[in-house]
Amino acid sequence: NIKTREVGQVKHRSAVDSTPKIL
Repeated sequence: NIKTREVGQVKHRSAVDSTPKIL
């Protein structure tokens, strides 16, 4: 499921937006 994966990544990005550890 690409949609699920995208949503997960977007959520992760939002959560890590405050402290970006991965580039």
